[in-house]
Formats: sequence, structure tokens, C-alpha cells
Amino acid sequence: MGECTAEDKRECYVPMPSLGHELGILFGFLALMLVCMLSYGVMWQVGNRRSLRKEEERIAALRAAGHLKDEKSSTESNAAANRA
Repeated sequence: MGECTAEDKRECYVPMPSLGHELGILFGFLALMLVCMLSYGVMWQVGNRRSLRKEEERIAALRAAGHLKDEKSSTESNAAANRA
């Protein structure tokens, strides 16, 4: 079905329906890809901020419960140990 049977091969050429349509599909895909990449980046940042906030809350709760030393006291004790 796809083969040309005419003797003059120029009769078999079928031009594309519309260059504008083809370019619209190309640039539409590129625009969609760009929008998807940007939205993924934004969602990634939101997820990272949420995770960081939860981690800070977890560390604060551990310090309040006495399971972790404060940052200042641990650095001061390290400095005192280094002097001795």
C-alpha cells in the first residue's frame, strides 16, 4: 500500500498537510515539557522544605526530652575537652 507504483516518482510525493501544524506540535510538546519540569522543581522544593521542617521539629522534641544536648553546650564541652 505504501509503495509508489507510478513510473514518474514525482506523482507519488504527498506533501505534508501543514507545516504550521507540525511546528505547533513540536513547540507545544517543548512548552509542555518545560511546564512539567518547572512544576516538578517547585514540588521538589516544597517537599524538601516540609522534610526539613519535620526534621527540625523532631530534633527540637529530642532536645526538649533530654535525649540530645543543645548545640552550644556540646560545642562548649568539646572546646573544654580540647583545652584539657
